[in-house]
Amino acid sequence: MLRNLLPKIQPVVGTRAASTFAKITLCGNIAEPEIKTGKNGKDYARLPLATSVSVAPAEDGQPQEETNWHTVFAFGEQVERIRNLRKGSLLYVEADYSLQKYQQDENSPIYKLPSIRARSIKVLKRSAPKENIE
Repeated sequence: MLRNLLPKIQPVVGTRAASTFAKITLCGNIAEPEIKTGKNGKDYARLPLATSVSVAPAEDGQPQEETNWHTVFAFGEQVERIRNLRKGSLLYVEADYSLQKYQQDENSPIYKLPSIRARSIKVLKRSAPKENIE
């Protein structure tokens, strides 16, 4: 009886690798973006992005937030748009998420660190330019 209430699931055609993925959506404020040049000679952007979540209220009942920092990497045409962004701009980012192996040297342990590669970046609010104070 409940079977009729559940949505019909359509099989995905293709290889298993093509039908599995990890995506992440972030909405937050950026710190100062960095533009760097990769080993291939092409520019890429490194965006520190802050998101906040509500956590249990403090003992005095005041609401509290916890800030999490994410490093988002952007490539291609997105780099040019990022050049004009300032610290504090509010972004909506859709990205691919993966874990990359990292080892400081051959005697240190291997860690898996998150890698966030932007697919789409939308500017929701631009940070106001700083006024020159002399």
